[in-house]
Amino acid sequence: MLAAIMRIADLFESPGIRPGKIRQLEDVLEIEMVGIETEKAVKKVERKSELWKYLFGKKLLFTQVAEEVKVPTGEESGAKGKNGKGKKPEKKKYRLSEKVTVKPTDSMAWLACRIFSFQFSCMLSHEKGTIQGEEIEELHDMRVAVRRMRAAARVFEAYLDPGQLEPHLKGLRKTLGSLGEVRDLDVFREKAEVYLKTLPSGHEHDLDKLFAALAEEREKARKNMLDYLNSEKYSDFKKNLSDALASPETLVLPSINKKHDALPHRVREVLPSILYARLADISAYSEWIEGPYLPVGCLHRLRIAAKGMRYTLEFFEGVLGEDAKTLIQEFKTFQDHLGNLHDAMVAVNLLDSCLRNGEWGSAETGKASGKYRFSEGVHGIEAYLAYKEEELQMLLDNFQDAWEKIWNGDFRERIESAVKNLY
Repeated sequence: MLAAIMRIADLFESPGIRPGKIRQLEDVLEIEMVGIETEKAVKKVERKSELWKYLFGKKLLFTQVAEEVKVPTGEESGAKGKNGKGKKPEKKKYRLSEKVTVKPTDSMAWLACRIFSFQFSCMLSHEKGTIQGEEIEELHDMRVAVRRMRAAARVFEAYLDPGQLEPHLKGLRKTLGSLGEVRDLDVFREKAEVYLKTLPSGHEHDLDKLFAALAEEREKARKNMLDYLNSEKYSDFKKNLSDALASPETLVLPSINKKHDALPHRVREVLPSILYARLADISAYSEWIEGPYLPVGCLHRLRIAAKGMRYTLEFFEGVLGEDAKTLIQEFKTFQDHLGNLHDAMVAVNLLDSCLRNGEWGSAETGKASGKYRFSEGVHGIEAYLAYKEEELQMLLDNFQDAWEKIWNGDFRERIESAVKNLY
């Protein structure tokens, strides 16, 4: 027994690695390894854990997590340090394993908790960069992690206690909302800058008036975001979710009901029905979009349905075989098409509002802020509006081709083929 313990203890002699939370997951003991360079250490210790399993009858599962990022106070997140010289804090890089390991015999509820733990670590690893605001991709990656947790909640909802889960979902919704406006403005500016690069020399400043208004709107949105990320409400949300994931049994529904009926709860038993439900979510749109008239109002919802299928495939990629990777990539391409289409529609509405009302309006609602006036220098904005209108029409014209690429005749058969890998 001492030898088994010492084998595991040796791992944490490595510099920059320390044990995190320890969780009892059915017949598995999961140990978090907190640090930056832990991948090699994990592989090494897994080879040394056979003795532990032999003696105690429990397998050791080591998972990588990033160092928890402390949310700075308003003073700490300012541009200047204590010496007032504006010294930038040292950047830290985080490495997380790409996927959560999944097996056909895994319990859906316990797998959900592992996915939540992983994505929660991803969220925290990008929190500091989001607050500092030096790289816009930090905010994007943090937002993606939150979205994946929300997607996981939908996939695994039948196996988790809704009363225990709902407060955490409320926190996720609030966090996602705080990040959304800044990210939308970043995307708008990125695409406008790409457009400027297509213009001949001498037109580099065509959108300066627009960018000035955009910068002020972003600063206001970023202040709202920082107010939330530095708030007690956000801190409580993180602590409560962390505590719940440290004791995942509080989230898990039993796999036997009061009548002692065994309930299907393993991946191989329930994943097929989940995949076919996601398939039905998408196929329901076929009668609306396969025709001469394309109701653009449905396309954003179709994008959400496609994202739900993609995330589901990604959560279970490890047990669905090689074809799942191809399906995931096809859905990503389809999502990109729908995302570009949605962004183009938002941009057209916003630019049209600017020119019609002479004021900056909300990218989503078109509601004017009343603060910015576009009475001069509008020729560049007019040209950009024409460019976005042309782009929007092209995306609409090519939509049916994009739809056919994922919704061809063998799509259901490919899902069925992937499901066979579960048995």
